[in-house]
Amino acid sequence: MTALLLAIAAIAAADARTDAEVETLAGRRVAGAILAMSADEVVVRGAEGDAKFAAADVARVTFSAKPGGEPTKPAAWVELVDGTQLVATELTRTKGKFAWRSPLESAEAAPASLEGRDVRTVRFQAADDAVLDRFAEIASRKASGDQIVIRRGETTIDSLSGIVRDISADAVQFEIDGETRPVAMKRVFGIVFYQPVGRELKKTACVLTDAAGMALPAAAMQLADGKVTITTPAGLEFARSLDAVKRIDFAAAKTLFLGDLKPESVEYAPLVGDKASPELAQLFQPRVDRALFGGPLQLPREENGRTAPAWAYAKGIAIHSRTKLVYRLPRAFRSFSATVGIDSRVRPAGNVRLTIAGDDKPLYEGTIAGNDAPVALSLDLAGVKRLTILVDFGEDLDVADHLNLCDARLVE
Repeated sequence: MTALLLAIAAIAAADARTDAEVETLAGRRVAGAILAMSADEVVVRGAEGDAKFAAADVARVTFSAKPGGEPTKPAAWVELVDGTQLVATELTRTKGKFAWRSPLESAEAAPASLEGRDVRTVRFQAADDAVLDRFAEIASRKASGDQIVIRRGETTIDSLSGIVRDISADAVQFEIDGETRPVAMKRVFGIVFYQPVGRELKKTACVLTDAAGMALPAAAMQLADGKVTITTPAGLEFARSLDAVKRIDFAAAKTLFLGDLKPESVEYAPLVGDKASPELAQLFQPRVDRALFGGPLQLPREENGRTAPAWAYAKGIAIHSRTKLVYRLPRAFRSFSATVGIDSRVRPAGNVRLTIAGDDKPLYEGTIAGNDAPVALSLDLAGVKRLTILVDFGEDLDVADHLNLCDARLVE
């Protein structure tokens, strides 16, 4: 971890950029220049001076996007066995080896290679969330062979088990019952490759996201000749120029966003009546990573004692009163953190009673009002197996009760 942090510090110094932003697990953000980074602390010089944070409390370091050319249309999306997410403008496979081209590389550059054993899935077509969820379900199955996934209409995909031989731009050579036949690429939604159990992977320390949207988990990282070289948990190396680094996320390796965890139960109760109609329950159901009635999650902020434009949060849950959510935690977590407040678009209205419990033991109880500043939560989850969140009616009945639980995350 020390080597990783020192490498990131070197990146900031070598690039001589001051457009960085450090965000903590508690939701605090400081924009400015990175002054120091070690295994113990991160120091950033912002508008109000130097701010020092313990490295264990840092969620991510983000750099402003740089102008780029017209993006090349992807030919394939590739997931590796260690969670690496690649985007390819070209992809072929011959005799067990993949050749692929990154959208960050010029068309004249030689294609990079990947060993077949390192590739978990390949997807060749864009799709809506329902189809992507179905593809993820197919990929999660225990299978004795490769699975070719065929698209049947706009909303349906099916899979066949066999052996994938070669992949070209036009077809997939697929073997079933000892006979190999070409499957036209226009019919192939994706492929899930057989992976034997028992492969050991190194621990992810952070995740680098590049300008093309590729996510590279890092077990090791170094800087040389103006490039950052990532070694993934599976031992693969990827190099990125400094201008292609979008952010370095420490939280991804040690946290789980609550919105990415499916609740065990969701109960909504209207202000009037014992039970909500299906239409009302649908209207006021919790929204993940967006506001209740659309748009990004937003909370107010202040700069130098003055109201500033609202922060927009990419991750979180919007919840209306009266709603109770129960989550069964998939593993042990150290804490739960979030920044909580009434959505900026309905303030200063809104008043709810928020209760968060772990195994039925209260962890937080308080009133969240539209005329109050957002609340930064950091709650101890030691030994907790079930997390309950209740957003109840407050002093103003259910008027404008748009609670945003922003950057809500479980921390290991």
